[in-house]
Amino acid sequence: MNTDDRQAPDELEELLASLPTRHQAWDPDLGSQPPLPIPPPTAFHAVQSPQDTVPAQITNIDVLANNIENLIQETRKRDVLDGTEFNRQELIYSAAFLQPPEWQQVWSDSADALRPSSRHRVLVIVARRGCGATTFARQLGARHTAAESTLVDLEADWPQPSVARLPLEPHHTYLLELKDTDSDCFDSDFLDRLSMFAEKLRQAGSRLVLTVTAELWAGHHSWSRPGIKVVHLSEPPNAQQLVEHHLRARGQASLIQYVQSTKARESIQGRDAVEAARCVETVIRQGAAHQQRQSTADSTGTPGSVDRPVRLEHLASAATPADGLQVQIELALADWRDDFDTLFNDPGRPPAARDAPLSLSDRCLLLALAIHRIAPASVIGEDAHALERAIEVASGGPQAVGSPSIGAIFAGRGLRPRLLALLADVDSRDQVTFDRPEYSEAVLGYVWDNFPPLRKVLLKWLVCLPDRTLIGNDPAPRALSILILRHRDPQFLDELRELALKADRATLLAIVTERALKDEHMSGATWKSLTRWATQSTQVRAVVAEVCQGVLIDKSSTQSAQRFAMTRLRNLVQTDDPTLRSQVLEVFDSLARRPAMRPVLVREVENWLIREWPAQAGKLALLALMSCEDTGLPWLLGAGSPLREPELRRGLRELFGDVAGSPEIIARAASWLHAAASDRTTAEIVLGRLAPALRGHSQTRAVVDLLQTAREMVLPDGSRVIDQLFEHIAPRVVTGAEHS
Repeated sequence: MNTDDRQAPDELEELLASLPTRHQAWDPDLGSQPPLPIPPPTAFHAVQSPQDTVPAQITNIDVLANNIENLIQETRKRDVLDGTEFNRQELIYSAAFLQPPEWQQVWSDSADALRPSSRHRVLVIVARRGCGATTFARQLGARHTAAESTLVDLEADWPQPSVARLPLEPHHTYLLELKDTDSDCFDSDFLDRLSMFAEKLRQAGSRLVLTVTAELWAGHHSWSRPGIKVVHLSEPPNAQQLVEHHLRARGQASLIQYVQSTKARESIQGRDAVEAARCVETVIRQGAAHQQRQSTADSTGTPGSVDRPVRLEHLASAATPADGLQVQIELALADWRDDFDTLFNDPGRPPAARDAPLSLSDRCLLLALAIHRIAPASVIGEDAHALERAIEVASGGPQAVGSPSIGAIFAGRGLRPRLLALLADVDSRDQVTFDRPEYSEAVLGYVWDNFPPLRKVLLKWLVCLPDRTLIGNDPAPRALSILILRHRDPQFLDELRELALKADRATLLAIVTERALKDEHMSGATWKSLTRWATQSTQVRAVVAEVCQGVLIDKSSTQSAQRFAMTRLRNLVQTDDPTLRSQVLEVFDSLARRPAMRPVLVREVENWLIREWPAQAGKLALLALMSCEDTGLPWLLGAGSPLREPELRRGLRELFGDVAGSPEIIARAASWLHAAASDRTTAEIVLGRLAPALRGHSQTRAVVDLLQTAREMVLPDGSRVIDQLFEHIAPRVVTGAEHS
């Protein structure tokens, strides 16, 4: 039989041809609408595209197998890790990148593994933390993979590693980091499956660059499989070179001279890549603060305030530039641990140096000074006493820590001499200034590192401090951020979540979480924490929504951060919590008011209507976009509308068909009708778009509610909007007699 011969379609073919396509929603009200003209059966072959044609008989098993494989891949795409595409040229020409000699051998081995002719399709980079592995992997992928390969940074948003969650697209280079000791921990089975996945990558012309921390790789040192290359990155770049290079790349070359002094070099040397990057931020901050002091001195005619060092031995040499900035930078970079070893030594032992260890009360006062830096003495004293009480409670009572009695306190030094003894400045109005370069961060970090049992007490103390946001003096967000980022451990963020919500400080938690997301070395772990939080109580999920809103409206947020935020919001609304739904809609409304953020919402609508993702977030995004205007016309109805008319009509139909689930649709459609009332041309556009979405039995409630809401609206010609709307929804059928 000649399979090329056309055969008349049977009843099954006609039925298949009448079914909705993959992206077309089934219309439950199809039977209630006027019948559409049905073309003759042979017409289906003329209008259908080849991929939509249903053959009368399948004779090639390879075609069937290929169709099944395509279906499997299409289904698989819906559950793979999300990712953000990198701009290859921006990475290659980044002025911040430094390829140090410490990386030469491992860079060469890795580049060989990425050559087009290489048999390796998976590159595993094992690195200890702080070596710069993230930068290493990105720059390596940008410089040594094929130019036509798309670079994609994957988010490891999973409870545990799974090869089945890895995407597989032709000509892609995927970058993935495994760092979390909980959710990224893998076993040998994962690695074995990764070896099989390498063959699929080869067939697709793609690659996977996997960065793994040394602690996660422990136990797999002898592992080896075909198609996979394992390299070890064990040395960070030289810290001094990295600091100077980054200062130059950020346009701060004038500050390089200040980090080349003997004391500055001693403070920088031996630091890893993460710590060196923080040194860069410290130096830039000191430079900006110095400029501000100079500007203040120039504008007032009086010298700007100059910080008095806490320890004189950290003063710069006689060759120090006269502007005072050298002192500030050296103090900011200094390692204060030797001084703190004395201040926080056992008060019962004789001091080993000229300074005696601090009593409990003075230690609490020092911590209060560190978090406030500038505040009234009474506020600092109050917060110091609150910390002392918290320590007493955690220790089982005053006797456990030797807290003095009221009489002993009154017989001792007053608050002012105690502050002066800690080298704080106290003016005539009892305003305290303790703004020593990076000293506050250092003392907080020292206490955090050296007194582990005190950590939860510190967190609770900071959370429970009086909220002084309205007077611009709330030290808690900054101090908590310092502690949370100290070791980049998400466990402390989880502890903060419990304490903050119990104390009704959800906003404080959101602020600290947003700051953790901005730290490139903790952002990944923080996003994973938000994923877990999105499945917890309503109170916790509300914080997730607030954090995601902050990320989305922050102009400095990266594209990947915005994508991650939308993913969390999408997950949030897949619940039956009406309060949370309203909060997410408020977030989307705030985005819709920003033209630059509207594409994010449009993409969410397309995910729903075209890519068949869950509908909840897409519906809210469409509702938010309905509130946008463009020169008097609803933005979605203008000439530049990002949504095609079929998708918009389908979206509106689904919203109108479920008024109980999307009650806002009536008010937002009414706002369109209000715009229509001002101009006849606008009215025709609005009515012409709304009417098709309002036809059908399931839309009856929406029609009634909308007509009731718009009953007072009148067009310029005096006709009522609701009459025109009703005419468009149910046009009068002209009979043959009337026509004649």
